[in-house]
Amino acid sequence: MYQLKKIHLGSVALYSFLLIFILGVLIMLPFGLINMFISGFAPNSVMPRHFLFPFTAVFYLFFPFLYAIMGTVVNVILAFIYNLAAGSLGGIKIELRKIAEFEEIA
Repeated sequence: MYQLKKIHLGSVALYSFLLIFILGVLIMLPFGLINMFISGFAPNSVMPRHFLFPFTAVFYLFFPFLYAIMGTVVNVILAFIYNLAAGSLGGIKIELRKIAEFEEIA
C-alpha cells in the first residue's frame, strides 16, 4: 500500500498545458475546416469572404492556447488544494503490484 502525499505543481502545469493544448487543437481543427468550407461557399454572407476567413482563422488558432491556459490554471489550483488536504487527511491510498523486474540502463 502506498500513499500519494504531494503532487508537484510544475509537472501538473507542464503536462496539463501540453495535453489540453493538443485536445484543443483536435477539437477545433474539424470545426475550423467545416467553417472554412461553409464560409467559402456561402452565397448570401453578410461579410465578404476575405474579411470573414482571417477572423475565424485567428480564433481557431487562438482557442487552443486559451483553452490550455484556463485548463492549466484549474488543474494547478486543484493540485494545490489536494496538497493542502493531503497534508491533514493523509492523501489517497493506492495499491501497486510489481509485475516485472527491470534492469537499469546506465
